[in-house]
Amino acid sequence: DLCRWEAADERLRDVLHGRPDDPEANLLARRIAFARLDLDAAQHHVRIAEKNPKTPLLVRLQRRYELLDRSNMREDATSFLDTVLEEYGDEPPVLEWCANETYRATISQEKTLAQVAAAGDMDAYASLVEQLQSGFLESERLYEQLRAVRPDWAGASNGLSAVNLNLHRYQGNGNDIAERLDASVAFAEEAIVKDPAFWESHYNLALARWYRAITEAGGMADLGTNAMQD
Repeated sequence: DLCRWEAADERLRDVLHGRPDDPEANLLARRIAFARLDLDAAQHHVRIAEKNPKTPLLVRLQRRYELLDRSNMREDATSFLDTVLEEYGDEPPVLEWCANETYRATISQEKTLAQVAAAGDMDAYASLVEQLQSGFLESERLYEQLRAVRPDWAGASNGLSAVNLNLHRYQGNGNDIAERLDASVAFAEEAIVKDPAFWESHYNLALARWYRAITEAGGMADLGTNAMQD
């Protein structure tokens, strides 16, 4: 596979030699650079996109963030999102992107949580749970802000459904768990009304109802056929 990327890169260089600022060629060159794990080349093509006045704002922001994220510069990536929110947070597409990236970054940490739990490091586990809760709550804040300015957007409602679905696993008592699952169901239904073709909302709705049935039954062992049908 690496040889194929090398061959593609060589051919693309011929195009870029004649058209160094070509946006499509630089986009493809950036993707190839990431595939080859050549972060210096990726940064070069990101800078070209940033300097091009025809590159839309959101695309410039996305490419810079992707570079930081793929370079494993998580703190810098988080700081970049904070700066973007301060400068462009009043623009709904940018706000939605920041909410999605905050949620995605939080979800990615759950793999580490499972590894830490398996290792038996309870202090590290507790610390990571706090980070996850904080990340999901920040996502929730951003999605709520987006829903307030664009109540017609299904993405905001779906995001809130997903956040509540994840937060129910980190609640301390049964009432909080039930409230989070009820909210997840309600937001998923709201998103479906706004956009029936939004498949993620249907998935979240099914999953939230499933977890709610398990919770109400007191566990999988007591989950009856009627509850599963509901």
